[in-house]
Amino acid sequence: MKKNSSTPTIQAVEDGYENDKVQVSCPICTTLSGTYYIPIKEFRIYKCASCGLEHTFPKPSLAQLQAFYSTYTDIRAASEVVILNAKRNLQLLEKFGYKESKILLDFGTGNADFIDIAGNNCFGVDFKSTSKARVYSNLIDLPIKKYDFITLWGVLEHLASPMETLLELRDFLKPNGIIAITTVDAEGAIPYYYKPVEHLTYWTRHSFENLFDKAEIVLIEYKPYEMLQRSEIYVDRLLSRTPNEFKQAFDCSKSSLPEYIEVPTNEVFVVGRCFN
Repeated sequence: MKKNSSTPTIQAVEDGYENDKVQVSCPICTTLSGTYYIPIKEFRIYKCASCGLEHTFPKPSLAQLQAFYSTYTDIRAASEVVILNAKRNLQLLEKFGYKESKILLDFGTGNADFIDIAGNNCFGVDFKSTSKARVYSNLIDLPIKKYDFITLWGVLEHLASPMETLLELRDFLKPNGIIAITTVDAEGAIPYYYKPVEHLTYWTRHSFENLFDKAEIVLIEYKPYEMLQRSEIYVDRLLSRTPNEFKQAFDCSKSSLPEYIEVPTNEVFVVGRCFN
């Protein structure tokens, strides 16, 4: 598929560059941003007046991203939790025709737990070096060039250039192929933090409609995403703004909660189909 070379991107800003002289545009629908923004450290969060996407300016440099992810950990993503949810995610895909014989690409696969669960017909791409079987550091090295399913589980919000990445991934989908994404829901009921350089975009349905339209993908599912989580981690997150003297009233070790519980998240589950 031919890429849309006219799609503008947010300009990276070097040290000392005067941000106020740069016109910032939405990285998805290209609408120019106004003067209002939320400052977070050296970054600004703009909300697109057209599609509602919240996006970070300037894009972090490669050095900033490498420095951040070299020590990146998430207490909410312990291996056993990721494995449990990988199984649930595969079940979600069954509604759209997934079965073990289908060829699947997991983009941003991390420690490759999803690859292990999905089996030999699943391949992964992750930019951290890994010795895992069927995981590659870039799309070019993949031994298979067309896939029935492409998944991005909690990845899109981390990407500095989401439009360009999706257009590239689109070329790896078979006709009638499925792309499934979970990412931060800017319209949901559950709050979220602005935290560049970890999260760079925060999504709305309209921004996804724009994204998929430019990639010639049809939006076929859009709903809140739920997951399994350790009850103690979930309660800790719920109480993150509660004074310490009151937290002991919610001690999970003294409660009747099971070890793992199904919880709502501040993410959305989005599915698109490529019809050609």
